[in-house]
Parts: sequence; C-alpha cells; structure tokens
Amino acid sequence: MKRWLEIITIKTDEQLQNCINANMDVEVWFAGTLDCASEIKEFDDKVVVVEDGKFLRSNCVLKIKGSHLRLVN
Repeated sequence: MKRWLEIITIKTDEQLQNCINANMDVEVWFAGTLDCASEIKEFDDKVVVVEDGKFLRSNCVLKIKGSHLRLVN
C-alpha cells in the first residue's frame, strides 16, 4: 500500500539545516519546473548549494516530500 506524502516547501534556515543533518534529498524548482532533486550541501542567506549546482534562494523553490519538517515550519 502506497502512503501519501505531504509536500512541504522549505522556507527557513532551520528547515534547510534539518535537511542537511538528515541527508535528505530536496526538490529544486526553478521557474515552475523541477530542476533537480539532490542533497543540500550548504547554504547562506542568498545561495543554496546542492549536489547538482548552486541556486539563488530568491529564484528557486525548495520542496521535500514527507512530514519530516512539519515541526520547524
């Protein structure tokens, strides 16, 4: 039986850090299109670095499947 997973948009530094700590793959959406899905390597106020490249935080949307981040929204 497949279990439905909630899609959570990552918005906070705490959520980003939780993804790094748990080695979670995040989806990186750019211009409404899924660009890649990979682990976050590092981030700062302006940039998120994933295995597949660097993205300006202001130009992309990061999402994760599951309820892992619900407590730090």
